[in-house]
Amino acid sequence: MLDAIKYLPLEWRRQNNNCVPKGPKLSERDRVHCLIGGSLVTFRAPRHKPRRRFVSPVLPRANEDELVQGLNRTEGKWRLGVSFMRRWAFWGPWMTGAKGELSMSVAVAARHEDHEYHNASFFHPRVFESALVDYLNTIYGQERSESGYPDYYGPVNWKAEQQLPVFSARCTVYRTMRYAQPFDPKTLICFPITQKHFVQITFSRRIYSEDRSGPFFDTTPIDDLQEAIIDSIQLELGPEAQAEWNRVSAECPDMSLTEHFAPLKWPIDPNNQESRAEQGPEQLTNLG
Repeated sequence: MLDAIKYLPLEWRRQNNNCVPKGPKLSERDRVHCLIGGSLVTFRAPRHKPRRRFVSPVLPRANEDELVQGLNRTEGKWRLGVSFMRRWAFWGPWMTGAKGELSMSVAVAARHEDHEYHNASFFHPRVFESALVDYLNTIYGQERSESGYPDYYGPVNWKAEQQLPVFSARCTVYRTMRYAQPFDPKTLICFPITQKHFVQITFSRRIYSEDRSGPFFDTTPIDDLQEAIIDSIQLELGPEAQAEWNRVSAECPDMSLTEHFAPLKWPIDPNNQESRAEQGPEQLTNLG
């Protein structure tokens, strides 16, 4: 009861004192289901509780496959569709305001039909890695400041995960140029969901109480919620996806992702095919 009063979601007296903020709790009742390409992605996520009420969530369509409605956002040669988004504020004690926010989104990505990798499958690890290079270059690699410096740096903290029935990759992308050091980390979880689609789960955070040395507050509650959600992610492959995974597995002796993935050289020249690393996917069109 005391915590409910101590951590009211209000900002009546702004302070940057060191504190441990309080955010939402995670329970088994918070499980979310996303049907994508006949496969089911589930995870636990608290109810939407942003700092500002005008921020609306995005919820999966009930009993409808996300690919039925198509992918309505275009980024270069890629199509994307956001299936889920929620944001959670972490409040300081005694009405000192929100110290930070954590956002989570689930998106599906695929190449435009005119630019698909023919006779290739995202369930093949080398195809997936090469496609991911081009995707990251498209989404983050072309952004630059007026002086030509990249707006993003990454991927870093690359980790090949084994938590799902298919391979998955975890990495971090940072914004740059603020206080001359990386900030605003985006944690990405990516894994194939069909022969032509992959899922990107993104965690991003906003810090409202910080200086050049970093946040004034303990970010452990934000870190803990993010990791708890990641640990809850599950994937149940549909019949077509399972058959495709089995087919590629029978032909590919090593179904693991690379253990080392160096940061990409950003910014790239969108007109330079070599800088976009497009040769990789094109050379892999006969794999998988």
